[in-house]
Amino acid sequence: MSGVRAVTRTLDILDALAEGPLSTGEIARRIGLPKTTTHRLLVTLENRGCVFRPHPTAELHLGPHLLHLAMRVRVVTDLREAAVPVMRRLRDEFGETVNLNLLVGNERLCTASIEGVHEVRSVGVVGQRSPLHSGAAARAILAFLPDERIQAYLAEVPLVRMADNTITDPARLWDAVRETRRLGYVVTTGERNPGATSVGAPVRNASGEVIGSVNITGPTTRMITYAADALSGAVVEAGLSVSRALGYLLSWNKRAIPRGGGM
Repeated sequence: MSGVRAVTRTLDILDALAEGPLSTGEIARRIGLPKTTTHRLLVTLENRGCVFRPHPTAELHLGPHLLHLAMRVRVVTDLREAAVPVMRRLRDEFGETVNLNLLVGNERLCTASIEGVHEVRSVGVVGQRSPLHSGAAARAILAFLPDERIQAYLAEVPLVRMADNTITDPARLWDAVRETRRLGYVVTTGERNPGATSVGAPVRNASGEVIGSVNITGPTTRMITYAADALSGAVVEAGLSVSRALGYLLSWNKRAIPRGGGM
Protein backbone atom coordinates (compact mmCIF):
# COMPACT_ATOMS: atom_id res chain seq x y z
CA MET A 1 0.00 0.00 0.00
CA SER A 2 1.43 3.40 -1.00
CA GLY A 3 2.08 6.06 1.63
CA VAL A 4 -0.74 8.32 0.45
CA ARG A 5 -3.20 5.45 0.23
CA ALA A 6 -2.22 4.25 3.71
CA VAL A 7 -2.90 7.71 5.12
CA THR A 8 -6.27 7.82 3.34
CA ARG A 9 -7.24 4.41 4.70
CA THR A 10 -6.11 5.39 8.19
CA LEU A 11 -8.39 8.42 8.08
CA ASP A 12 -11.19 6.16 6.81
CA ILE A 13 -10.72 4.04 9.94
CA LEU A 14 -10.98 7.06 12.22
CA ASP A 15 -14.08 8.27 10.38
CA ALA A 16 -15.68 4.85 10.84
CA LEU A 17 -14.91 4.79 14.56
CA ALA A 18 -16.30 8.30 14.94
CA GLU A 19 -19.74 6.70 14.54
CA GLY A 20 -19.14 4.31 17.45
CA PRO A 21 -17.05 1.33 18.64
CA LEU A 22 -16.39 -1.38 16.04
CA SER A 23 -14.54 -4.67 15.70
CA THR A 24 -11.63 -5.09 13.31
CA GLY A 25 -13.83 -7.08 10.94
CA GLU A 26 -16.58 -4.45 10.94
CA ILE A 27 -14.05 -1.70 10.21
CA ALA A 28 -12.55 -3.75 7.35
CA ARG A 29 -15.98 -4.23 5.77
CA ARG A 30 -16.90 -0.55 6.08
CA ILE A 31 -13.74 0.78 4.47
CA GLY A 32 -13.35 -2.05 1.93
CA LEU A 33 -9.95 -3.37 3.03
CA PRO A 34 -8.75 -6.90 3.79
CA LYS A 35 -8.91 -7.69 7.49
CA THR A 36 -5.12 -8.27 7.67
CA THR A 37 -4.38 -4.83 6.22
CA THR A 38 -6.92 -3.22 8.52
CA HIS A 39 -5.34 -4.98 11.48
CA ARG A 40 -1.86 -3.64 10.61
CA LEU A 41 -3.19 -0.08 10.41
CA LEU A 42 -5.07 -0.49 13.67
CA VAL A 43 -1.96 -1.74 15.48
CA THR A 44 -0.13 1.46 14.45
CA LEU A 45 -3.06 3.63 15.54
CA GLU A 46 -3.32 1.78 18.84
CA ASN A 47 0.40 2.20 19.51
CA ARG A 48 0.01 5.97 19.00
CA GLY A 49 -3.05 6.19 21.26
CA CYS A 50 -5.41 7.07 18.40
CA VAL A 51 -7.58 4.00 19.02
CA PHE A 52 -7.89 1.71 22.04
CA ARG A 53 -9.73 -1.30 23.45
CA PRO A 54 -11.09 -1.14 27.02
CA HIS A 55 -10.00 -4.80 27.33
CA PRO A 56 -8.33 -7.23 24.89
CA THR A 57 -11.55 -8.67 23.44
CA ALA A 58 -13.51 -5.41 23.29
CA GLU A 59 -14.40 -3.38 20.22
CA LEU A 60 -12.14 -0.53 19.19
CA HIS A 61 -12.82 3.07 20.26
CA LEU A 62 -11.32 6.39 19.28
CA GLY A 63 -8.30 6.99 21.51
CA PRO A 64 -7.18 9.70 23.93
CA HIS A 65 -4.45 11.03 21.62
CA LEU A 66 -7.14 12.40 19.33
CA LEU A 67 -8.55 14.38 22.25
CA HIS A 68 -5.06 15.75 22.91
CA LEU A 69 -4.81 16.88 19.28
CA ALA A 70 -8.28 18.41 19.41
CA MET A 71 -7.36 20.35 22.52
CA ARG A 72 -4.25 21.68 20.77
CA VAL A 73 -6.50 23.01 18.01
CA ARG A 74 -8.74 24.62 20.64
CA VAL A 75 -5.72 26.23 22.33
CA VAL A 76 -4.62 27.81 19.06
CA THR A 77 -8.16 29.00 18.29
CA ASP A 78 -8.70 30.43 21.79
CA LEU A 79 -5.27 32.03 21.72
CA ARG A 80 -5.90 33.76 18.39
CA GLU A 81 -9.34 34.99 19.44
CA ALA A 82 -7.93 36.42 22.65
CA ALA A 83 -4.86 37.93 21.02
CA VAL A 84 -6.02 39.63 17.82
CA PRO A 85 -7.78 42.64 19.46
CA VAL A 86 -4.77 43.14 21.75
CA MET A 87 -2.40 42.89 18.80
CA ARG A 88 -4.37 45.47 16.84
CA ARG A 89 -4.19 47.94 19.72
CA LEU A 90 -0.45 47.48 20.02
CA ARG A 91 0.00 47.88 16.25
CA ASP A 92 -2.14 51.02 16.25
CA GLU A 93 -0.16 52.53 19.13
CA PHE A 94 3.26 52.15 17.48
CA GLY A 95 2.46 51.42 13.83
CA GLU A 96 4.74 48.37 13.71
CA THR A 97 4.04 44.72 12.89
CA VAL A 98 2.80 42.60 15.81
CA ASN A 99 3.03 38.80 15.87
CA LEU A 100 1.45 36.07 17.98
CA ASN A 101 3.64 33.01 18.50
CA LEU A 102 3.05 29.54 19.93
CA LEU A 103 5.48 27.07 21.49
CA VAL A 104 5.55 23.91 19.37
CA GLY A 105 8.18 21.39 20.40
CA ASN A 106 11.54 23.12 20.24
CA GLU A 107 10.31 25.88 17.97
CA ARG A 108 8.33 29.09 17.92
CA LEU A 109 5.42 29.04 15.45
CA CYS A 110 3.93 32.31 14.18
CA THR A 111 0.15 31.82 14.36
CA ALA A 112 -1.10 35.36 13.63
CA SER A 113 0.31 38.67 12.43
CA ILE A 114 -1.03 42.22 12.23
CA GLU A 115 1.12 44.13 9.73
CA GLY A 116 2.52 47.57 10.46
CA VAL A 117 1.21 50.69 8.74
CA HIS A 118 4.51 51.94 7.32
CA GLU A 119 5.61 51.39 3.73
CA VAL A 120 8.90 49.92 4.99
CA ARG A 121 8.00 47.39 7.67
CA SER A 122 8.74 43.96 9.02
CA VAL A 123 6.41 41.22 7.81
CA GLY A 124 5.27 38.33 9.99
CA VAL A 125 4.80 35.05 8.14
CA VAL A 126 1.99 32.97 9.61
CA GLY A 127 3.11 29.35 9.76
CA GLN A 128 6.79 30.25 9.95
CA ARG A 129 8.83 28.35 12.53
CA SER A 130 12.10 29.37 14.14
CA PRO A 131 14.38 27.97 16.85
CA LEU A 132 13.82 29.17 20.39
CA HIS A 133 17.26 30.70 20.87
CA SER A 134 17.04 33.34 18.15
CA GLY A 135 14.97 36.53 18.16
CA ALA A 136 12.64 38.19 20.66
CA ALA A 137 9.52 36.24 19.64
CA ALA A 138 11.27 32.95 20.39
CA ARG A 139 13.39 33.89 23.38
CA ALA A 140 10.38 35.43 25.14
CA ILE A 141 9.17 31.82 25.24
CA LEU A 142 12.46 30.05 25.96
CA ALA A 143 13.46 32.29 28.87
CA PHE A 144 10.34 31.48 30.90
CA LEU A 145 10.54 27.71 30.50
CA PRO A 146 11.86 25.66 33.44
CA ASP A 147 15.66 25.38 33.62
CA GLU A 148 15.56 21.67 32.88
CA ARG A 149 13.55 22.31 29.72
CA ILE A 150 16.13 24.86 28.57
CA GLN A 151 18.94 22.42 29.34
CA ALA A 152 17.16 19.77 27.27
CA TYR A 153 16.80 22.27 24.42
CA LEU A 154 20.53 23.02 24.48
CA ALA A 155 21.29 19.30 24.44
CA GLU A 156 18.98 18.61 21.51
CA VAL A 157 19.16 21.69 19.27
CA PRO A 158 22.30 23.19 17.71
CA LEU A 159 22.49 26.95 18.23
CA VAL A 160 22.46 27.74 14.52
CA ARG A 161 23.34 31.26 13.43
CA MET A 162 20.34 32.92 11.73
CA ALA A 163 21.94 36.37 11.31
CA ASP A 164 25.04 38.27 12.46
CA ASN A 165 23.76 38.84 16.00
CA THR A 166 22.35 35.38 16.71
CA ILE A 167 23.54 34.01 20.04
CA THR A 168 25.32 30.72 19.36
CA ASP A 169 27.21 30.29 22.64
CA PRO A 170 25.30 28.44 25.42
CA ALA A 171 26.84 30.55 28.20
CA ARG A 172 25.79 33.78 26.46
CA LEU A 173 22.32 32.35 25.89
CA TRP A 174 21.95 31.59 29.61
CA ASP A 175 22.99 35.19 30.34
CA ALA A 176 20.31 36.41 27.92
CA VAL A 177 17.73 34.12 29.54
CA ARG A 178 18.51 35.50 33.00
CA GLU A 179 18.28 39.08 31.74
CA THR A 180 14.95 38.37 30.04
CA ARG A 181 13.57 36.88 33.25
CA ARG A 182 14.76 39.90 35.23
CA LEU A 183 13.07 42.36 32.87
CA GLY A 184 10.00 40.30 31.94
CA TYR A 185 10.59 40.97 28.23
CA VAL A 186 13.35 40.69 25.63
CA VAL A 187 14.75 43.10 23.03
CA THR A 188 16.79 41.79 20.11
CA THR A 189 18.41 43.46 17.12
CA GLY A 190 19.59 41.59 14.05
CA GLU A 191 19.30 38.13 15.60
CA ARG A 192 16.99 36.72 12.93
CA ASN A 193 16.71 39.47 10.35
CA PRO A 194 19.45 42.04 9.67
CA GLY A 195 18.33 45.59 10.36
CA ALA A 196 15.28 44.57 12.40
CA THR A 197 14.62 45.09 16.11
CA SER A 198 11.98 43.18 18.04
CA VAL A 199 10.51 43.31 21.54
CA GLY A 200 8.78 40.20 22.89
CA ALA A 201 6.94 39.15 26.04
CA PRO A 202 5.51 35.79 27.15
CA VAL A 203 1.93 34.54 26.98
CA ARG A 204 0.77 32.15 29.71
CA ASN A 205 -2.15 29.76 30.03
CA ALA A 206 -4.50 29.44 33.01
CA SER A 207 -1.95 27.28 34.83
CA GLY A 208 0.73 29.94 34.48
CA GLU A 209 2.75 27.95 31.95
CA VAL A 210 4.32 29.84 29.07
CA ILE A 211 2.69 28.70 25.84
CA GLY A 212 3.71 31.47 23.46
CA SER A 213 4.61 35.12 23.05
CA VAL A 214 3.62 38.45 21.58
CA ASN A 215 6.25 40.50 19.80
CA ILE A 216 6.42 43.80 17.95
CA THR A 217 9.03 44.21 15.23
CA GLY A 218 10.22 46.83 12.77
CA PRO A 219 13.28 48.40 11.17
CA THR A 220 15.90 49.21 13.80
CA THR A 221 16.24 52.78 12.52
CA ARG A 222 12.61 53.42 13.49
CA MET A 223 12.31 51.16 16.54
CA ILE A 224 15.06 53.03 18.40
CA THR A 225 13.07 56.27 18.12
CA TYR A 226 10.30 54.99 20.41
CA ALA A 227 10.48 55.57 24.15
CA ALA A 228 11.99 52.32 25.44
CA ASP A 229 9.90 52.16 28.61
CA ALA A 230 6.66 52.82 26.75
CA LEU A 231 7.35 50.22 24.07
CA SER A 232 8.54 47.45 26.38
CA GLY A 233 5.75 48.16 28.86
CA ALA A 234 3.13 48.01 26.11
CA VAL A 235 4.43 44.66 24.87
CA VAL A 236 4.48 43.19 28.39
CA GLU A 237 0.94 44.46 28.96
CA ALA A 238 -0.16 42.89 25.66
CA GLY A 239 1.25 39.54 26.75
CA LEU A 240 -0.52 39.82 30.10
CA SER A 241 -3.80 40.84 28.46
CA VAL A 242 -3.78 37.74 26.26
CA SER A 243 -2.76 35.59 29.24
CA ARG A 244 -5.61 36.95 31.36
CA ALA A 245 -8.07 36.17 28.57
CA LEU A 246 -6.84 32.57 28.76
CA GLY A 247 -7.48 32.46 32.51
CA TYR A 248 -4.08 33.48 33.86
CA LEU A 249 -4.23 35.40 37.12
CA LEU A 250 -1.66 38.14 37.57
CA SER A 251 -1.64 37.48 41.32
CA TRP A 252 0.11 34.18 40.56
CA ASN A 253 3.04 36.15 39.16
CA LYS A 254 5.09 37.42 42.11
CA ARG A 255 6.83 40.13 40.07
CA ALA A 256 5.32 43.47 39.16
CA ILE A 257 4.82 44.33 35.52
CA PRO A 258 8.30 45.36 34.35
CA ARG A 259 8.52 48.67 32.56
CA GLY A 260 12.17 49.54 33.03
CA GLY A 261 15.15 48.85 30.82
CA GLY A 262 16.08 50.24 27.48
CA MET A 263 16.72 49.50 23.86
